[in-house]
Amino acid sequence: TRAPFELIICNILSSVLIQIASDINNISTQDTIIVLSGLTIRQLEDVTNSYIKYNFKTLEVIHEDEWCTIIMKKL
Repeated sequence: TRAPFELIICNILSSVLIQIASDINNISTQDTIIVLSGLTIRQLEDVTNSYIKYNFKTLEVIHEDEWCTIIMKKL
């Protein structure tokens, strides 16, 4: 299947999530949902900001112990 995608799920290190933000943006379209996990509470802001600059909006943050999952939508 080829881009753009309606749903993208990534469970990898926060440094990689930040690094691929531009790539995720390039394969998404308006209303694409992304689920980003594999990050700690301390890394949450940096990862979130990496996607906000590409017009993604945070819909929900799920916490489990020290781990987080961010659900975002492309506006």
